[in-house]
Amino acid sequence: MPHDARGQLTIPDTVVPTSLENPALGRFQWYSKQTGQIFPHLPKYGDIKQGCIGNCYTMAAIASVVWLPSGPDLIERMLRDTDDGFVVMRLYWDEAWNYYKVEKSIVTRTKPGRLHSRGPVWVNMLEKAFLTLQGKTYGTEEGGNAVLILKALLGPDDFGNLGGAADNRKQFEGREEQFTAFYHLMRTLFGDNDYLDSQKEKARKAKEVVTSQVFPGEIGDDQFPSVKKWIDWYNHGLRQKWAAIENHTWVAIEDYLEFMREHGTGLDQTVFDTVVAWVQQHELFSYRFLSGQYTAEQLSFFGKIARYLAMQRPVTVATPRELQGKKAMLSGHSGGESRVDGIFAEHAYSVFDTKRDADGFCYVEVRNPHGFMGRGYSKQSDGTLKPETSVWSSRSWIELGDFLITFPEVHFGSEAVTDERAAFNQQLKEAVAKRADELQCSVCGVDLTDTNTRPQDKGICKSCAWEKHEQESASSAFGILPSSNSSPMPKDPDPPSQASQFF
Repeated sequence: MPHDARGQLTIPDTVVPTSLENPALGRFQWYSKQTGQIFPHLPKYGDIKQGCIGNCYTMAAIASVVWLPSGPDLIERMLRDTDDGFVVMRLYWDEAWNYYKVEKSIVTRTKPGRLHSRGPVWVNMLEKAFLTLQGKTYGTEEGGNAVLILKALLGPDDFGNLGGAADNRKQFEGREEQFTAFYHLMRTLFGDNDYLDSQKEKARKAKEVVTSQVFPGEIGDDQFPSVKKWIDWYNHGLRQKWAAIENHTWVAIEDYLEFMREHGTGLDQTVFDTVVAWVQQHELFSYRFLSGQYTAEQLSFFGKIARYLAMQRPVTVATPRELQGKKAMLSGHSGGESRVDGIFAEHAYSVFDTKRDADGFCYVEVRNPHGFMGRGYSKQSDGTLKPETSVWSSRSWIELGDFLITFPEVHFGSEAVTDERAAFNQQLKEAVAKRADELQCSVCGVDLTDTNTRPQDKGICKSCAWEKHEQESASSAFGILPSSNSSPMPKDPDPPSQASQFF
């Protein structure tokens, strides 16, 4: 559909939109009526520039939808300027698609700093609607859940949290037993005389867990010989030294190996080699931060984000209250968030893209709804990256390891596709399925993309084509004519090698 400055939402004659009251105002604030077009151009992510309202999650969710190929059309079809001082919008709220009417006005105040997004009116109308629907005001909006906004924009079909793969201390799905064994190995195993009677049974079970995972050849040996050698070595002050290392925000496999090399001289060599090999085999630690080396879980998570974006699923992320890195500098203009190397704490971002460069570094592109400020990197002499602030660009390519600890919350919404694009996608799927059928022999089902079975006739492999030719030749020799539906004899047939014995 062509762009319409008034919006493309069709309001059924039988529908009476629900009127939403303007959010309550604070001191020295008032509403100013807006007379301009709500869509001066087709929506774009650059229209979204968060003001002083603490609604970064709303802004990030909207931008993540607009960024996708069908996003601009979807947004334009959600709203309609009724030319009577109101805008009607269709949102999924209270578990149903509803029509809402919002006054075409924005808040103005005497205090410096614009409250609303510094962009077209359509963004401001969505801001107001979501504030009212959540029972919030301009003064009480201090953050929320982007999933709620994605659901309101796109519907309830499929949305949620991708989870996160943060630092080395988080257990990955399906590997709890390995992490439990490592936890016992480094924290809970003491000498037999160090346990109270009530603790000895738990200690024995811990030894069994470690033995089954790290020293499986000793399963059934109640003396736990290798575990005992480990305990005798580890209890000589090393427990405290490892605890000091582990308290760091990021511990890499290199840190663990360095710890073992530095202090492992007193440990039985077989036990030393077995433990180190086991830790490396199961990738219980990530690689050194910003080194461009990644565990299988990190790459899997990276691939998952890429697939969601390829499926036109909007993705948003959020930072925690405290960020890793040097001391926070300055603060955000919306909620006073702290900032470290261009990234704000307690702040939501849109996810736009993924890439992997020639040096093997993986990146996820995020966009700051403020409309400015991001993070960049400089290459160090040892090949690692150093984060630094990128002031003017709102879009940042965040290195994967950095991304996973900076954004522990990753959310997604339903597919952002219009009805026309959905129909096109369905036609494409049907065409692909039909093409797949055409690439299989209609007689024996063999793959026709294989050069050894390439077709002589459409839809039939050369082996079946030759057999068909032989049958038709034999029929002709006995005066039996082929039916009118039979295919003509293949030109210059290339019989399969196994048929050569008959000639």
